[in-house]
Amino acid sequence: MALVKDDNTTINSAEDLKGEKISVQTGTKSVEWLRTHLPEAQTIEVEKNQKMFNLVSIGRVEAAVTGKPAAFQYARTRGGVKILPKSLTSEEYGIAVRKDEPTLVADMNNALSQLKADGSYQQLLDKWFPNPVK
Repeated sequence: MALVKDDNTTINSAEDLKGEKISVQTGTKSVEWLRTHLPEAQTIEVEKNQKMFNLVSIGRVEAAVTGKPAAFQYARTRGGVKILPKSLTSEEYGIAVRKDEPTLVADMNNALSQLKADGSYQQLLDKWFPNPVK
């Protein structure tokens, strides 16, 4: 996801990030994505998410590129920023479980299936990752 200041009207898509200063957390998939897809962007690598987002808020960079959960949490709790409507990439998340715990894996998969079947899963997505994004 790309996050920009609320009043930014020039960056509305990944294409608009070309040539811009973009903060990104060192060691993340976002660094490689930027190098591959936006080599003309000026990436500013930082160690912590907070610094990455602060650089956007104070205007030192035009955008931050990060994972969906971090972007939404910052936008929801801090304000003054918006998330571009289209994701730059998609990533799958998982939960690590020991190989010798097949019952736990089955129970977790069952619980996820139930949440999806009764609509709770979608409600959680809508709550934490609203659309349109702002």
